[in-house]
Amino acid sequence: TQYKAHSLIRHLQRGWNFLRPERNESFDILPASQRVSETQWYEGTADAVYQNIDIIEAYGPEYMVILAGDHIYKMDYELM
Repeated sequence: TQYKAHSLIRHLQRGWNFLRPERNESFDILPASQRVSETQWYEGTADAVYQNIDIIEAYGPEYMVILAGDHIYKMDYELM
């Protein structure tokens, strides 16, 4: 999804609009970028998290669910 993320981004924006900002519920879409190295993209989900940890920590989340784009499916994540 890092090379052609449009369909995933559209799906998330349209399908996950039930989150309630007044309850501090949200999600952010961080498109792939070449941050650490000018010649390499992310090397998996853990590397993507590592390269964006400054953005994640800036939000100060109490809880966080990180999913790989190819593993998202219908699940009630609130039970976790």
